[in-house]
Amino acid sequence: MKTGKKIIKWFLYLLFIPTAYIIMALILSSITVDRKVSNENSEKLIYLNTNGVHLDIVIPIEYVDRLVLSGIKYSQNETYLSFGWGDENFYINTHPPYLERFDF
Repeated sequence: MKTGKKIIKWFLYLLFIPTAYIIMALILSSITVDRKVSNENSEKLIYLNTNGVHLDIVIPIEYVDRLVLSGIKYSQNETYLSFGWGDENFYINTHPPYLERFDF
């Protein structure tokens, strides 16, 4: 009888994990974030900069939120910010980049 109770107990524990996951997923996915929606036409221009190995996203600084800019070192006369990733030495010492224009 003890063995049967242990088996049922472990079965319920194993059943509890996916059930709790599903319940938490349903509860947390129902939480929304209120955003102010404006009807203005917000067409913005970005560039993709590549050297054949790495890809940068180049954004005009006027499109970047001031809160984001507070954590980035930049000079006031710069007009674009470039975001990329990878090894700095490899990135700097590869082929010269070219720009492609994309309108969104």
